[in-house]
Amino acid sequence: YETKFLENIPIKYILHYVENKREFSAIYPSFVKCIAYQFPHLYNTTNNIMEEEIDNSTSLIIPYFRQVDIINNINNKKNKNEDNMMIDNDEIKFDPENIKKNLLQPESDNRIILLALRYINSLKTHQKIPYCDIIMSTIIPRIIELNDENILIVNEFIEFWKSLNTVIPNKLWVATLNNFQKEKRGNDYVYQDLIENPMILFTCDQRIYSNPKLLEIFLLTLEFVMMASRHYYRHEYNTYLARGNTNNNNNMFRDLHLSTLLYIQETSLFQTLIEISQMEKKKAINEKHKETILSLIFNFINQRFIENPKYIKLIHFQTYAVDIIPDMVKYVPSMHVCFDFIPELLSIINIESQIFGIHLSGYVFMKYPVARR
Repeated sequence: YETKFLENIPIKYILHYVENKREFSAIYPSFVKCIAYQFPHLYNTTNNIMEEEIDNSTSLIIPYFRQVDIINNINNKKNKNEDNMMIDNDEIKFDPENIKKNLLQPESDNRIILLALRYINSLKTHQKIPYCDIIMSTIIPRIIELNDENILIVNEFIEFWKSLNTVIPNKLWVATLNNFQKEKRGNDYVYQDLIENPMILFTCDQRIYSNPKLLEIFLLTLEFVMMASRHYYRHEYNTYLARGNTNNNNNMFRDLHLSTLLYIQETSLFQTLIEISQMEKKKAINEKHKETILSLIFNFINQRFIENPKYIKLIHFQTYAVDIIPDMVKYVPSMHVCFDFIPELLSIINIESQIFGIHLSGYVFMKYPVARR
């Protein structure tokens, strides 16, 4: 099927629906097999953990909130009247139209937005889908501007985002990218843009990288898009072969070429993240905040290294700024794998690579001392 057709199908929602219906039990195994083949990027450890978290937290949510605490307003003015710290739900209509037109607006009060988000999060996952666009376009700019001051709103938004990722991931990733932009583009990005070139994720507002909660969303989106892009190119390649192009030996795009393309694309993403980590390290004033940002970025890189150790060698043969090496060794436990290729790196007839290799070996040996035989 064409990608443009598939991207509009709520695959995960359909899968959840079929899973819970007895009448589909006979075809369910074959259906799952078909989905897993066509959309392998929807089946990964991160997604599974996220779905379990959503299932566990959903059972604890009260369907109807009688009262809700409000947070300090934008100006951080303390409200002296204790009665004003609560808002009665009976005064507010929770129908979808009122929520979209009146409650979730840029000029809305923090307590109104918080109440609306809590109400939406109390709904079943598939009932949240109609609110995707309005919440993404309202809450993301608000969080960026306030820089995580409204922690209750931020947490509700994160919960909403993760729950939607279990039913409409493709649409959610695109909405995330478009609302992460500092300035509105003439035409919004579409899913095809995203999977053809995941690097466009880095066109987002740089303030995203300074906000731990939004950075978490960014890295989750990047992880899922990387897998989707990998599958997309594999699918295109298999389609190319299925059309009988294997006989054209002169111009045939080989599997090796595809693997090289994907490795170049993905290591470019890692290199960009490494550069961002240093940019944020220099900007950070608060030590705890700096640790949080660096831990998020390097944990993401570490997970990718564990999934495919080839990335470690590729990244280090490409090299990066030597002053980043201490942070890589400190925050990325899988860096011990560098022992396997440091001699090869030092043997390269390139002075810059040799200098990089000497610095790398020094920090790796300090972190992971090797006993003499």
